[in-house]
Amino acid sequence: MCLTPHFLWLGGEAPCTHSQAFQGVDLNTCPVRYTHQKKAWMDGQVFQYWLNNIFLPFVGNRKVLLLLDNCPGHVLPIGNLPANVRIEFLPPNTTSKHQPLDQGIIRCLKAWYRRSMLRARIQALESGLLTNAAGALQQSAPVTPPDVYQAMVALGLAWDKVTVATIQGCWKHACILPPP
Repeated sequence: MCLTPHFLWLGGEAPCTHSQAFQGVDLNTCPVRYTHQKKAWMDGQVFQYWLNNIFLPFVGNRKVLLLLDNCPGHVLPIGNLPANVRIEFLPPNTTSKHQPLDQGIIRCLKAWYRRSMLRARIQALESGLLTNAAGALQQSAPVTPPDVYQAMVALGLAWDKVTVATIQGCWKHACILPPP
């Protein structure tokens, strides 16, 4: 059971959820959660949304430790957290060494995502090739870049490819767990 990835729109104007990319799409069934922030940074508002609407419902009654880096957007809620959730901050300037996501989880996710997107582009190109009268291949129609929803689906599928063994290895490599 894995936590659903959170898709934070990267920069500029975020596409509205009623744009063409999302027509006929129930975002509640999307494999990732979607929010946006003008500069694509984790700010207090996005963090509070993630904490209250994604993380805490996922955790339920399980006893968990949430490790956070010193990002200014990691603002703790004004109210009390559930008793089963404990939050600790990594020491300043240690994120690159001790955060499991930075030890290979993100790299693995990006590799699966890029592979998926590349395969989709190759399939689109191959399906659009025609042989002309001279026997040469020509493109029948331009291949359009993926829209935001397609990228979100690809990200969700890529996350499903990241193995438990990869995640456990990254936690071990981060050197923040006590010895077994």
